[in-house]
Amino acid sequence: MMRPAIAGTNAGAAPSADRARVVFFCEDERGFDFGNPSEAFYIVDRDQHLLGALQWGTWFSADLSPGQHEFFEWAPYEPKLFGSSVDGAMKAYLEAGRTYYVQLTARPHPFYQTAVIPRFVPVSEAGPVAAARLRPLVTDPTAANAWAADHGGALRSHIADGLRKVSGGEFSTLGGPEPAARPGTDR
Repeated sequence: MMRPAIAGTNAGAAPSADRARVVFFCEDERGFDFGNPSEAFYIVDRDQHLLGALQWGTWFSADLSPGQHEFFEWAPYEPKLFGSSVDGAMKAYLEAGRTYYVQLTARPHPFYQTAVIPRFVPVSEAGPVAAARLRPLVTDPTAANAWAADHGGALRSHIADGLRKVSGGEFSTLGGPEPAARPGTDR
């Protein structure tokens, strides 16, 4: 469902005026390789849409409607020895015409190196994506929809788990409304 993007793909290109762009990326953070137990880190939203899948050292972008979104990371083939099946949860407040960057950090667990603990970290700029250290991927929408349909039951359970994390305050935040003006200032 993911394939390499054409040469010259630019994460910094502006989205259309009525969309927001979110660039997800994952550097290869394995200190040493026992093999990745997960084929990919799947990024899904609360409506069971697969936005894309990251592998070590890759990035992809998704153009989304402005407003509030929730994203969850799911590595279905990874052994879940340490609690919840949702490791990464993010609440995003996206503005039209803006580009946001989100790193999926997936460092190995300190005691069990083949289990990774992913989490979302918003960053202010493209960093390694712009430096061409990471391979760009694009999502095949037909294959992504088929994947989501094939994993429907597991996805519903996973998203419910992710929403429990969000309601419990266990999430990263991306974007947001402008801060209210302080008295005596023009901002």
